Amino acid sequence: DINYIVGVKPEPKPDPKPEPKPEPGDDPGDDETISFGDSKLKEEEGYYGNDYYEAVDGVLMTVNPEITELSISGEDGITSIDKNAYSQLAKIETLTVYDDGLLTPEVMTACESVKTLIIETHGSDAAVDLTKFNKLANLSIPCYQETPIKEQYSVAYGLTTITLKPSACTVIPNNAFVGIGAKEIVVEKGFTSCGTNIVSGSSITKLTLLPEEIDYGAGVISSDCIYLTDLYIYLQNCETPYENINLSYQYTSKLTISMETLPERNGGDGYLYEAHTYIKELSIFANDTQVILMDFVCGGFPDEVDCPTVTFNIQGIQDDEEQYEWFVRDYPSEKIINS
Repeated sequence: DINYIVGVKPEPKPDPKPEPKPEPGDDPGDDETISFGDSKLKEEEGYYGNDYYEAVDGVLMTVNPEITELSISGEDGITSIDKNAYSQLAKIETLTVYDDGLLTPEVMTACESVKTLIIETHGSDAAVDLTKFNKLANLSIPCYQETPIKEQYSVAYGLTTITLKPSACTVIPNNAFVGIGAKEIVVEKGFTSCGTNIVSGSSITKLTLLPEEIDYGAGVISSDCIYLTDLYIYLQNCETPYENINLSYQYTSKLTISMETLPERNGGDGYLYEAHTYIKELSIFANDTQVILMDFVCGGFPDEVDCPTVTFNIQGIQDDEEQYEWFVRDYPSEKIINS
């Protein structure tokens, strides 16, 4: 007898489905972390890359591991940062972003080495909390409303420098830097008017006011800025006496004045008459002058005053020996450092 074994032919197995590509924002797993210059990323539709980073459809995916300065331009259309790029942000020390909408709490925490932050524009009326930048020392921000900076941004106390740029708002607000713990404050060109008490009772040691269109009134600087030793100010005119603009003038030993023309003042008193004995170093930048140096500083009386040392660059007299001698007459020659 012959025994037959009857079997059933198995059905063919279907081809395995391909693994879906991770979407921006998905976690592909540690073994699939995308590195800068990854050729697979370049095959994605909507890819964009430069020397700083790579992106897909507006999502920043990778960061160049060789850089410590990262600039994310709004022209590149970056709207968010993929979480798989967070670890690549750890080495960045200087970060420039076009819109602060990129600065989520997670991104700020990932940027653990950032010391300098530059924000070009502000995207909403909401205040921006920057306190998660633990090592932040230098901050440059746009002014987007006429309120104190602490109502526009939350920043940790102890900054080295804060720079304010005009944006939606071109007014330096009242109490602008009150409550901001920065050693140096810079106000950029482009502001058209200034409030009062813009610095007060803070740790500020240096204030730089660069706007060229502001006619400063009284009380710009509060009287309790006891550490404010260094002031740079561009003046439209000398209508408001310096000691009325800077109510802490007795603490300011280094003063730099920049203006178009040093004007003659009515009344005889020099522009720095009340403050000149507290000034140790005076620098003047101007195109011309209508007044001699001694009168501008203290209204004359060369035998009765202790003049500050002075450096100046006044283009209208630098190459004219007669004009130069007229300008410096009566001023103690040993107090003129250079010109």
